[in-house]
Amino acid sequence: MLPEVRKHLQRVNRLRHHLLLLDSVDISHDDPEQDDRIQRALEKEFHGASFKVYNELEKLDQKGLILRDLEEGLLDFRSVFQGREIYLCWRIGEPTINFWHEADDGVQGRKHIHALQKDKFHDKHAHQEHKDEKKEKKRIPRRLSVKK
Repeated sequence: MLPEVRKHLQRVNRLRHHLLLLDSVDISHDDPEQDDRIQRALEKEFHGASFKVYNELEKLDQKGLILRDLEEGLLDFRSVFQGREIYLCWRIGEPTINFWHEADDGVQGRKHIHALQKDKFHDKHAHQEHKDEKKEKKRIPRRLSVKK
């Protein structure tokens, strides 16, 4: 999938560069009719390139990808690991998907994929759940003893 995603991003960046060039063109001739024809041709080219950009972005969206930063080519892939929603994180230029982050963390929370080792990930969250259960169990008797 990455080679295809890479091609889409490269097309988008080429088209964006093309749009910037078209937008920077300033036309002035002695013949106003010639100016109008050239201006219309440039506008037609600009709108056609804009359509192609959105078409490429839509293809990424249809694959379930989230484009975080177009200039950096930063994408997230929705994923589920041990029942938790996470994002696999990839940047153009990286050979494979090597990073991930929690759904709430965003790109700032990017961690190496090795941190997703099943036991490590499970132990971390199971430990937290166990702590939460212990707190809950401690609270219940106190409430019951207060009511008696």
